[in-house]
Amino acid sequence: MEPLLISRTGPATDDLAAALEAKLAPVAPTVSTPDLDWNWSDDLDAWASDLHSQIDTDRVAVCTWKAGSAPRPLAERTPDDWVLDVEAELATWVLAIGAAARSCTSGGSVVVVVERPSPLDADGRTAELTVAEGLVAFTRSAALVHGERNVRVNVVTTALFTAPDDLLGLAPPLPSFPGTVKHEVAGAVRSLWSEDACGISGTVVRADGGRSW
Repeated sequence: MEPLLISRTGPATDDLAAALEAKLAPVAPTVSTPDLDWNWSDDLDAWASDLHSQIDTDRVAVCTWKAGSAPRPLAERTPDDWVLDVEAELATWVLAIGAAARSCTSGGSVVVVVERPSPLDADGRTAELTVAEGLVAFTRSAALVHGERNVRVNVVTTALFTAPDDLLGLAPPLPSFPGTVKHEVAGAVRSLWSEDACGISGTVVRADGGRSW
């Protein structure tokens, strides 16, 4: 079966799809205008239903990366910013993870790739951290629910796009930090997809060269 990658389009996504030899299912269009009344939720639900119908494989990756941005203090974010950067992001990816886990065939594996800044790199990254922690928690719940169908669900966290140019504190153990999509990230996903990981579910693998450690 051909694996499936659910992600936004872009160069990093192209690299990951090529490295995983996966078919790409682009994410729903990014919400362009914050809407505190959640008027866009029907569009997200329709996209999730369509996504569910596309999945017929035993290997699915859900990559939640956004394009890189500069750190931004929480005090500078408006309520509308928070809806767009956190609540809309969480809603989109929770639906995507749910569709992936429900549709993955028995004995299969879903891997969620999440940008999760390490504590040393988290200044000005409240939105990214909130989304990451929410998705990690949801993925653990999905692993519990879908384990009954013999579907494994795990997380790979990366430091891509959030790592500062000048590292704070000690350098990570591996000189390859922050790693590349084609090697470190794709390698972690393939490892969790493999039969060798048949007993691993609800686990977080940090593919950040040891920076979190």
